[in-house]
Formats: sequence, structure tokens, C-alpha cells
Amino acid sequence: MKKLFISFIALVIGAGVLFADPIVIGEFKYNLNSSTLTAELAGTKGAVSGRVVILPTVEYNSVTYTVTGIAQKAFMYDDEMTSVSFPATLEKIGNSAFAGCKKLTELEFPASLKEIGETAFTGNTNLEKVTCHAVEPPVCGDYAFAICQELYVPKESIEKYAKADEWRNFNPNIFAIDDSAIEAVRVGGEVASQKVVRNGQVLIMRDGKLFNLLGAEVR
Repeated sequence: MKKLFISFIALVIGAGVLFADPIVIGEFKYNLNSSTLTAELAGTKGAVSGRVVILPTVEYNSVTYTVTGIAQKAFMYDDEMTSVSFPATLEKIGNSAFAGCKKLTELEFPASLKEIGETAFTGNTNLEKVTCHAVEPPVCGDYAFAICQELYVPKESIEKYAKADEWRNFNPNIFAIDDSAIEAVRVGGEVASQKVVRNGQVLIMRDGKLFNLLGAEVR
């Protein structure tokens, strides 16, 4: 038994996962993984109201962690939240993460999103519009969206979303994201920024750098 216990401790240390309570950084709480240098937003340290901006990275003890997930029930019943800005690094939204956030009217998911947990946005009775930039429909748990109004996705992905579990509940109200307003901008005869399409994702090139439609730099 002692040998098994020691082996378990070695496994935990080797994995580099922080099993302690969530770490408070600014206004949010995070579960940090020291092995992958990723962070999961676990909630807030106080009441939430108005617009919530989730940053793509956080720093703790001089180490930078990339925010890739939002934990289950992280913002559950925060019904004073009026909007939320997701980072371009986000990959997963946990079960019931935003359930009962009744003042949310629009959602815009980044191209990086891969999974939405069950009942993640259930009870959001005023939700009118959902935009998802992911070319492949993120995997959704049951009742991820209780109210299904309009869904906007990449043009080439409309059929995929119309057939995907949960997403197909938006059908026939699934439309192409309108990027027609994104054109080359010229300053003094030189192109200052221009539209670029890479792997089905619409990007903006400016000063030799690429940015997605949420304003985050793409490497």
C-alpha cells in the first residue's frame, strides 16, 4: 500500500497538474495546469454584471498560462451578465457554464472552440443570435442551447452545422457569417490591412501579422 501511495504522488508530480483550490487572478478564479501551461476559468471572486471579457492568457508566479477552457457552472445563474467576450484560445466550455444567464442576447465563439458541455447555455431565454467561427461544428452536449434563434457560421460549414447534434436545432435559421465588409484598406496608396482566408477561417492581415475577427493575433 505504501509503495502504491508513493507511486501515486510521483504520478501527480510528474503530470505537473495543480490539484489545489482554484487560483484567484484579478477578478477570476482559474484551475492551472503546470504541465501544459493551460488555464481553465473556474468562476469569479465576486458578483458579475455587465460585459465580461475573458483574456486569452493569465500570469501566475511569473508563468504565463493560456486560457483554453471554462469550467462547469463557472458563471451559472450570473443573471446580471449582459455579454461575454471569449478568447481566441478557447477550446472547451463546461456543463452549465452559463446556464441561467438570462441577460445574454448574443454569443460569438472563436474558431478554436471544439466542445460545449450539456446545458451550457440553457435557461438563456433572451438569446437571439449565436455566431460560431469554427469550421467544424464543436461537439455539443444535450440541451447546450435551450433557446435556438439565429445561428451564423462559416459559409462552407452551413450544411455541417445543419446536421450536427444540438446545432441542427437552429435549422432552418442557420446563416453564413457576413464578412463582405472586410476589404483591403489603403492608407497613402499602400494597403494597410486586407482580408485573408486560411483553412476556411477569415483573417485580417495588418503590418505583416494575422488577426482573427475577434482581434486576436493568429500565429
